[in-house]
Amino acid sequence: MRWGRTGESWVGLLALGTAACVGSIGGGEGESSGGPGKAPPISEQTAAEIGVSGLRRLTVGEYQATVVELLGIEAATAREILPVDTLSPFDNDYTLQIASEALIKGAELLAGDLAEAVIADPAVRSAVVGCEPSNGDAPLGLPSDLHEITHGSIGDNEGEMQDALADCAAFHVEHFARLTQKLRDTEDVDGSSLLDNTALVLAFEGGWGFDLEANIDLSPHSTENMVMLVGGKAGGLNQTPGRHIVKQGTHPVAVINTVIKAVGVDATMGEVTETVDELIG
Repeated sequence: MRWGRTGESWVGLLALGTAACVGSIGGGEGESSGGPGKAPPISEQTAAEIGVSGLRRLTVGEYQATVVELLGIEAATAREILPVDTLSPFDNDYTLQIASEALIKGAELLAGDLAEAVIADPAVRSAVVGCEPSNGDAPLGLPSDLHEITHGSIGDNEGEMQDALADCAAFHVEHFARLTQKLRDTEDVDGSSLLDNTALVLAFEGGWGFDLEANIDLSPHSTENMVMLVGGKAGGLNQTPGRHIVKQGTHPVAVINTVIKAVGVDATMGEVTETVDELIG
């Protein structure tokens, strides 16, 4: 998309995942096994008696364990801040996991506490963020990071810089596409695809054109020619997928306004109130 000459916007996506152990039950004398490391097959009658678990959130204990695995620090106050999990007798019954106001506010408070803890500890910060300029964009083998590349830290001409920026953009798009695919292939509690009830936005630091703040042309911090990707079908988004919508003179925040409106948020970001109606339907 092409954008008007105004400020920049950022959108971040964070996904947290958990892993589980894999094992087998049975395999005793006289039982038929499904092969090395595999559980024996079950009958259709037994399969029909096994309950289906819907999509659920992490329990408090799982939340604490996940934080330790991801950040290496303890979320000691989680049990004080988050609501107590209802036992039935298990603590992970998705039908009882209500997204209450107390849960939402508690999760927000914990997120702030954890962010502060990461930033305050140099060792943890370095391990989690890993943004030493000398390391560059390690996954891509580039001698500089994405932001510094936009300031000409790589290459002897504009073409080489643009090629490096394209590689960086492709790296992030690849992960965005994988997340979108995983959501598409996951069944939601209502039987539809999880992607049908999700809204995703990928935005970059800028486009290419006039930079109003610096008053220069051909700047990667311009909102002109800025590309944003929108995934998911929540609230009527992308009912006609696979489109390239060009909106000359439209601020990129209009895309975000459209997406948050689609998920039921009656608000806009800052002074920008416009939307991109073509994204709906």
